[in-house]
Amino acid sequence: MKINDLLLFGKCHKILTNKSFSWKDIITTAINIDIYNLLTVLGDYRNAIEYYKQLLLEEHVFDDSQRIITNIIIGNNYFHLKEYDNAEVYYSVALSLLDNNNNPLVGEIYNLRGDIYIELNDLQMALTCYNDALRIFTNQEMNTRYVARVCRKISDIYRRQNNHEDASFYATQADEIDQQLRQRSELDIETSLEYFRNQLTTTSDHSQYQRADLLYSIGICLSRNNKYRESLEIFLEAARLFKTHLPTSDNFNQKFCTLYDSMALIHFMSKDYFKALIMLKKSIDIRISSYPN
Repeated sequence: MKINDLLLFGKCHKILTNKSFSWKDIITTAINIDIYNLLTVLGDYRNAIEYYKQLLLEEHVFDDSQRIITNIIIGNNYFHLKEYDNAEVYYSVALSLLDNNNNPLVGEIYNLRGDIYIELNDLQMALTCYNDALRIFTNQEMNTRYVARVCRKISDIYRRQNNHEDASFYATQADEIDQQLRQRSELDIETSLEYFRNQLTTTSDHSQYQRADLLYSIGICLSRNNKYRESLEIFLEAARLFKTHLPTSDNFNQKFCTLYDSMALIHFMSKDYFKALIMLKKSIDIRISSYPN
């Protein structure tokens, strides 16, 4: 996905600080970057790397946490360019800036290192990295979504090694976690897409709110498969159902905001920046109205 850097930044920021990093933060003074310049380099890995390196040289741009995360993002861009040695350099820099080997972000770096070894077809080293990530995530009581995803990766390695017993064990762990989540943790997006579509069409007792939630999950799967127009249509249908069936809870407001965030991402990836900003404004307005203080 062209917006991968923003998603990874948000994930790492949440892991490191236990605070969400929202679109409101991105387009206001919470981070001192030019949003237009950022958008012009998203998806262009080489230019993005040079842009982030330049930002790292400017001391006023990032705080310590954001500086660590930016090194991870540079490494991830090198990963997408298949320059794995360079990716490892920046992951190592990020590790050196973390003062605690049990910091949950260390677990995410091990997770990303595991992805490198998968590409290098070194399954044993990948397994070591993923097990280290899982140990840290579990010890730190991390978001179960991260645990489930790593379990899937471990299961996939065991499956490729014909160790079906261990593969089944970790797949079952991920399945159990997925029951609590809005999104599935499967490595294959088509598997998740089929699951949510099946839930939508075969279960007749869903409330309209539950249908909207399933539509959102379908839209996410489609967007990850770069089917942007189709995903936007699904998101709009979900938004219509959410608007007409409004439960009163903070959890719902967060889901509603996330829906508009997702539509903004689609418009950004389609270079329709005006519509993207409209979606962002709606998301921010909901957040402000929900948390006036």
